[in-house]
Amino acid sequence: MTLTRKSHDPIAPLIEAAQQQLADRQLTGAAQTLAQAHRLAPRDARVHLAQALLHEAAGYLPQAHAAMEQTVALSPSWWMARLAQASLLSRHADHAGAMQQARIVLQMAPNDGYALTSLLDMAHAAADLPFAIELLERLLARQGIQPQPQPQLQLLLALAWDQTHLGRTADALQTWARLSQLAPQAPQPRWARLHLLRQAGDRQGLQAELAALHSLAPDDPVVAHYTQWLAGQTPPTLPQVWLQWLGDAEAAHDDVRMQLRQGYALPRSLAAHLQTLFPQRRFDLLDLGCGTGLLGQHLGRIEGRCHGIDIAPAMLQQASGRQVYDSLEQAEALDGLRAIGARQFDCVAALQLFPFIGDLQPCLAQAARVLRPGGLLFFSIETGAQDIAGLQPGGRYVHQPQQVLGLLRQAGFAHVRLRRQTLLRHRHAGQGDAVRGALVTAQMPV
Repeated sequence: MTLTRKSHDPIAPLIEAAQQQLADRQLTGAAQTLAQAHRLAPRDARVHLAQALLHEAAGYLPQAHAAMEQTVALSPSWWMARLAQASLLSRHADHAGAMQQARIVLQMAPNDGYALTSLLDMAHAAADLPFAIELLERLLARQGIQPQPQPQLQLLLALAWDQTHLGRTADALQTWARLSQLAPQAPQPRWARLHLLRQAGDRQGLQAELAALHSLAPDDPVVAHYTQWLAGQTPPTLPQVWLQWLGDAEAAHDDVRMQLRQGYALPRSLAAHLQTLFPQRRFDLLDLGCGTGLLGQHLGRIEGRCHGIDIAPAMLQQASGRQVYDSLEQAEALDGLRAIGARQFDCVAALQLFPFIGDLQPCLAQAARVLRPGGLLFFSIETGAQDIAGLQPGGRYVHQPQQVLGLLRQAGFAHVRLRRQTLLRHRHAGQGDAVRGALVTAQMPV
């Protein structure tokens, strides 16, 4: 953030010098420069704002917040000060405080592109999707006004996802349709419309959409998948191209995704269980469908090998950033398992993977093959309300527990334990929808 320079302003060069020193992590020099500026202008809000950023960089958060409060008090009509305060609160996960200040900033600078874009990042970090949608609509409305407009496609894509996550199906369908018109060669907006129509139970709308798409993309595997489902058949798995795109999109919206998935504690609880089973941390782990690496994050480095497999490159990029995996591989789950030699791992984890796979038999058989004698398989399934297996309108598979237990015995597992539980809650506009399921532990014979 560049602080405003006033005409004939002796403080501005000092502020700019301090900003550069902060950027170069020269904290002592920045402190000396700002002390000089404070002696010259003790009530200049810019000096206090720069001091707040210095305190934050040095790790003194109470002092940073106090200096930011003083900044706002000295210049209550300066929206940049309130934006800086909102940013500070957001960076340190005080999302409620950040959103309170953000709404004040929006009132003060309703059409400033920098303000709107900054507030949008904070709204996504807080998973305040109604506010994010309002900001995106403002940014789209000012297209062509700002000198360097944010690409319309990028804004529309963010709007479409926010509307989808919030459950505003009618609005989301319209936005995905606009994206299709602007990028007719891109299949993803068409896939998203198919997903939303099925989720909404609009079979007539889905049929009409598929009829139009058959001529545009006759070989599209996602179109074939929905055609099969509409005909009353259950596809064995979701199309790989759809899973890869969905995974990449979820990685790009990871802040929103994790805020909306309340109570998702499986990675943390399994990591704690593994540390109990292996107190010396000497074991080899395969994290199948590792996503952004939440299990690795909670587990930390182990003495053995930790290998992750996921279909989405953006997910793997985030998992790599956690620096706990010895190796990461982009592959569909079954293909990744088949490429592994026999008896390579002590544990295989597949948390939140099987809701995307209908036929579990091949994966379970391959998991048994890559496990050593006495090896452990941990995975979750979604069961739904009636324990009826199949593909749900929301695009996720539910599995019947007794069928899963039979498949495990068929694969060669000797000891199996299934614990029913609520896996997570999806938050939409303040409401929580429980996802029922079970955590399954299976062990190979010793």
